[in-house]
Amino acid sequence: LSWSEYINTQLGKCSKILGMLRRYKYRWSRKALETCYLSFVRPIIEYCDIIYDNCTISNADKIEAIQLEAARLTLGAKRRTSHNSLYSELGWQTLANRRKIHKLSKVFSIVNNTAPLYLRDLFSKHRLTGDIMTRGKLYQSFQIPMCKTKLHQASFVVSSMISWNHLEPKYKVVPSITHFKRQLSA
Repeated sequence: LSWSEYINTQLGKCSKILGMLRRYKYRWSRKALETCYLSFVRPIIEYCDIIYDNCTISNADKIEAIQLEAARLTLGAKRRTSHNSLYSELGWQTLANRRKIHKLSKVFSIVNNTAPLYLRDLFSKHRLTGDIMTRGKLYQSFQIPMCKTKLHQASFVVSSMISWNHLEPKYKVVPSITHFKRQLSA
């Protein structure tokens, strides 16, 4: 039960596209390079990211390395440039943070009954009767199932429930998924 093969396949696709972008880095503008990364590479990396979020640290580092390479390429930065300064200059978030936001957004849609029924069924048996009353709405926390292994605890369902339970109530009362994502990203 490893994501290594899938991640390596996806990263291979990304590397080919970044290689093409590297050839044009002196001819294209920063905005064009950034747009190409955001349009062609990041969607490959983020496909099913809420599911493979429980990958190993080395795989997570490989994924992040692709984005860092794209950031250096876009800015024309050198290899030893600080990751934080690259991300702040471009206004990007780390991919780990983006995966967390994607997972919480999916739980938000499950809690608000806008997700598909099969996903709502996964979470419905773990709901409590409710513990947070705000603005006339009752927002429920999830009862975390007993996990015998770390792999089960890191799975999408369990880790998403834990993240949702730790989320501040002010985020849970927003009216739409767009507002929810915007508040988490701020």
